[in-house]
Amino acid sequence: MVLLWACSRGALSSSRFSSRADFARAHARADTSTSKLLFPQYIQQELSAREQYEFDAMPVRRAVTDPYGHSYHATGKGFLICVPQAAQDRNQQEVVLYVRALRVAARALDAPLRALFASDGFGRVADSTESCNVYNGKDGLPHERLTNIALCSGSGEIVLGSKHGVILFSSGIFYHFAGLDMLPDNDVINVFCWPSGTVWVKTRTGYSKIVRISLTLEEKEKDFNKQLARFRFGGLINSLRNGIRAPGDNDGLWTALVVAADSFRYATVKAKDREAAQAARRRADESVSALMMLERVTGASGYFARTAFRADDVIAYDWKTSRGDWNYSESMPGWVWKGDTSVDELVGHLFAYAVYYDYVADELGRLHIRSVVNRIADRLLAHHLDLVDHRDNITTWGRGNPDYTRTRAREFLGRGPLSLGTLASVAIMEHITGRSDIRALYHKLITEYGFALSMQNAKILIPGAVNHSDDQLMFLSYYNLIRLETDPYITNLYVLSLNRYWQIERAERNPLWNFMYCALSGNMCDIEAGLLTLREFPLNLRVWGTNNSDRSDITLQFFRDRHNNLQSNEALPYSDRALGRWNDNPYALDSAGDGSVELEPVMWLLPYWLGKYHNLF
Repeated sequence: MVLLWACSRGALSSSRFSSRADFARAHARADTSTSKLLFPQYIQQELSAREQYEFDAMPVRRAVTDPYGHSYHATGKGFLICVPQAAQDRNQQEVVLYVRALRVAARALDAPLRALFASDGFGRVADSTESCNVYNGKDGLPHERLTNIALCSGSGEIVLGSKHGVILFSSGIFYHFAGLDMLPDNDVINVFCWPSGTVWVKTRTGYSKIVRISLTLEEKEKDFNKQLARFRFGGLINSLRNGIRAPGDNDGLWTALVVAADSFRYATVKAKDREAAQAARRRADESVSALMMLERVTGASGYFARTAFRADDVIAYDWKTSRGDWNYSESMPGWVWKGDTSVDELVGHLFAYAVYYDYVADELGRLHIRSVVNRIADRLLAHHLDLVDHRDNITTWGRGNPDYTRTRAREFLGRGPLSLGTLASVAIMEHITGRSDIRALYHKLITEYGFALSMQNAKILIPGAVNHSDDQLMFLSYYNLIRLETDPYITNLYVLSLNRYWQIERAERNPLWNFMYCALSGNMCDIEAGLLTLREFPLNLRVWGTNNSDRSDITLQFFRDRHNNLQSNEALPYSDRALGRWNDNPYALDSAGDGSVELEPVMWLLPYWLGKYHNLF
């Protein structure tokens, strides 16, 4: 009931409050303590030699029986559950001819009605007359070729082995464990389950122990917060490869998200936990300094690098032979930086600057932010909002000129995203600098270019060509654009666009999208679905390969994605997907990875603290 209240209040507008900085804290209320609820998390451990010896002596079972006589069977066609033997005998006596005829008719009607209306009613009619029910892909079973089974004594859970990993049947849900992060290989020979929920697994090439631990979201946040330190290099975020920093194309963007996460964290805890607030502010300050360094290192006022590092730093690859626009810095001797910066970085930098400026910065900090944003604004305005590099060339993904989409038909489909991103960037620059020329430009984009309306099509779904990377850019843009707008007519158009976009994304259960939508619109926003994603997200952030395209519980989309990968119609649980950031395709099924690459946990920390800041849980 409390969660429903949180999302049913009217859309927020900063004009209703004394300052834009505090509008999102309106209607403050007690925390619902959702983050203190325990939930299971699974990690992989090694079996000792003694445990392996003990396990080898255990029989391989294809069927088990619970204390009430129900039998559970691992079959080649699915998971079979049968009533106790006495009930089976009674069923055989009572199944008369008309019941058998009903069963046959229901079986015949089940498939066509399921295809036409997604109804399983007739299948359940048939099952209700049987002594045994078979559960397969349509019931959520990830794989149907089961090879062995184990009963968890005391918990009522069932563990199933298959040719494609381990399946845990718990609380009516099937959980799937596969891939090198959990198993030596997916060909499971035997399984055993302890009352604690710990599962022993023997596969074709080795052994594994899957351990269940109980965490709260608060505890998970603390773990990820500690992990983040390993990915920070002078405040700049890099992923890791074999434990060594691996600078990438979007390090500025990932650093910007850390700035935002720590800004929300600081604003949330500053009144009740001084030590935690100081830690959040200190890290936000360091991250903002790293963003500013990316502008200084280029030597071109208002133009910022994708990433940068000292030439003598140890990194995971040879940057001299790596693709990209690599440069030695003239303004910061001894440094190397990567150019050809895209609008991804622009959106990220401005998003971070705006949130930090409003929620964290003191007067000196605001002065520094105004200075760098003024330089960015000068450069953009001098080049008609195109992102222009140090050689005065428009970068590959730097188009922002509002005339461009009007004069080039091939770019027409990009008008919606460009409208949203440009309006947000200009709104942030005007908010921070207070410049009248930027305010006039913002008004012109709405009245002469019609951007407030054209952003209604910020997402256009073209099968096989959907760019999920844009989703992150668009939601980062929505947040400050709607937060900073004071005119109710324009705000209504912005929220209309946001509503359409979120409805398209809703099935993905993305906590950042969900929480932003709730905070900005006041509408129902699936808070529980977002929290479920935060719970499912793995603690191990190594990138392992996945193979989900052969699962029984999915249906494939007719079109592959823009990278020619198979994709499902359903968004799988986040614990089963390939690990990735929010700009990856959540419907992609198969991926490569050997565990050598590690990603920073900011993709989890940002929605957590944004949701906490807005009192959503």
